[in-house]
Amino acid sequence: MSEYADKAELIRCMHRVESFTQSLSLTTSTAKIQEREELVRESWVKAMEARLVRDELVKCQRHEGVNHLENCKWLSEKYLLMLKENKVRRPLVFPTLR
Repeated sequence: MSEYADKAELIRCMHRVESFTQSLSLTTSTAKIQEREELVRESWVKAMEARLVRDELVKCQRHEGVNHLENCKWLSEKYLLMLKENKVRRPLVFPTLR
C-alpha cells in the first residue's frame, strides 16, 4: 500500500514541477517579447526624431538660401550624427508562437 502512495505522491510532484516550468517559460517568453517590442519602439522614436531634424534642416536651407552652409551647419551635423546613431533596429530572432 505504501508503494502505491509513494508513486501517487511522485506523480503529483512531477505534475507540479511540469506546471511550474510551463508557467515559467510562458512568463520568460512574454518578457522577451515585451523587451523586443520596447527596443523596436525606442528605435522608431529615435528614427522619427531624426526625420524631424531633417525637416528642420530642409526648412533652414530653403530659408537661408546661399548662406545655408554657414547658418545651418549645426543642424546638418546633428542630422548626420543622428543618422549614424539612430537606426531602426529589429529583433534578431522572432519568437515562435505555439
